Amino acid sequence: MYCLVCQELINKRITYKNIFKQNIHKICDNCFSRLIFIQELIVYPINNYLLYLNVLFDKSSNEYALMNFLKPYYIYYLKNREDKIILYFDIYSNVIYDKISKINFGNIYMITLSKTKENDYED
Repeated sequence: MYCLVCQELINKRITYKNIFKQNIHKICDNCFSRLIFIQELIVYPINNYLLYLNVLFDKSSNEYALMNFLKPYYIYYLKNREDKIILYFDIYSNVIYDKISKINFGNIYMITLSKTKENDYED
C-alpha cells in the first residue's frame, strides 16, 4: 500500500506471511512524524450546554490517511458517553461552531483532526 500523503510505498518487505494482509495504516512513518499529535480538549459553552472539542493534530493533512487514528476515540465515546451526541469533522472552524450552537440537544462531543487558526471565537 502507498502513503496517501507522499505516495511512497509503506510496506516494502513483502513475505508469504503478509502478502494478503492489508495494512491498516494509510500514512508512512515519515509523513506521520511531520505531524504533531496534540490531543487537545477544548470546552465551549453553547446555550446552557457544553461543546467538548477533541482536536487530535496541529495541522491538517490528508484526512483519509489519518482516519484509522479515530477508532480508539469512537470506542471510548461509545462506551462511556453512549447517551450523548458524538460528531466528527475533519477540520473545525467558526462556521461549524455557528451551526452547532443552534442545536439544542444537550452536551455535544466532537472529534476533529485539526482546527483552523481563527478558532478563538469572539462575540
